[in-house]
Amino acid sequence: MKQSNEGIFQRYARQIIVPQVGLAGQEKLLKSKVVIVGCGGLGCTIGQILARTGVGELFLCDSDKVELDNLHRQILYDEKDLGKAKAVLSAEKLLQINSQVKCHALPIRIDEKNVVDLINQSDLIVDATDNLASRYMLNTAATQIGRDWIYGGCVGTEGTVMLVRNRTGACLECLFGPYDAAEQNPPGKFPILPTTPVVVGAIEAHEVIRYLLTNDEDKPSGSKVISIDLWQSRVRSSNSLAKNPGCDRCGKK
Repeated sequence: MKQSNEGIFQRYARQIIVPQVGLAGQEKLLKSKVVIVGCGGLGCTIGQILARTGVGELFLCDSDKVELDNLHRQILYDEKDLGKAKAVLSAEKLLQINSQVKCHALPIRIDEKNVVDLINQSDLIVDATDNLASRYMLNTAATQIGRDWIYGGCVGTEGTVMLVRNRTGACLECLFGPYDAAEQNPPGKFPILPTTPVVVGAIEAHEVIRYLLTNDEDKPSGSKVISIDLWQSRVRSSNSLAKNPGCDRCGKK
């Protein structure tokens, strides 16, 4: 993906003049690789923003197909896409947005056999799933190999984003406790307003961009959580969350 500095500046001119980005930062984004696990409400927003921002390589992972009740919130798709594989569609549509980005369609469901490979082939893995089992699987794998990742979840008008700093900060289980299958909503049954995944996905994408542009020595030592309630117009943020020593997943044994 070789582009002249002039070509880069033309496409990304408005973000290159952001002090936190600059031409050097844009070149760093163009060399970055990100895995997005889930191409639904969150993934559609995350994928669009990262493609438009110029993140060089995107791995799009989802085993589902587009259904009618997806269309009110999954903003990459329309009626002609019904029945088609989300991962393949996402790759096609993101390439129409930015042909300079490499998009890899992975129409698979993550499992214990493939999740570590997904994490290892990227600079960062982003959760855009709609189920607790997959999120805790990501947490387990990332904790085992000491890799950072970004969690995102939403229901109704509320959502949470977490930058998980696995070597130095709290993991998902530190914050929410062990996985409990009884807490999992039936597939497709949870309430959701379409604005919620767009806002939560945008926050996740912003945290990806910030993470990729920040030198390791300047990254926070602890994990970070952002919680929103759109109906109440409320945003809360907690920074530098340390590990829970009693956590069964990442605490001191």
